[in-house]
Amino acid sequence: MTTFQAVVSAIVSVFSEIFPVAPAAHEFFLDHFFGWGTQPDIFKAALYLGLGLALLIYFRHDFLSHFSSFLQILIYRRKPMA
Repeated sequence: MTTFQAVVSAIVSVFSEIFPVAPAAHEFFLDHFFGWGTQPDIFKAALYLGLGLALLIYFRHDFLSHFSSFLQILIYRRKPMA
């Protein structure tokens, strides 16, 4: 897989994550329209790991806020705030 194919595949994968499309749909799209063949499994794993890491970094404040609220409920027996 060339660098160009990897970049295009990553961009198409991001758009397939934003819209309600199955994760394997972008593989079919690229294979069908460009004839690039299937992607290696290690590339798929790195792509999904990168997407997950990007979501964690982008929403880190929200995740930390939810985690803090959860700990307050467990430790101090407080009711969750709306």
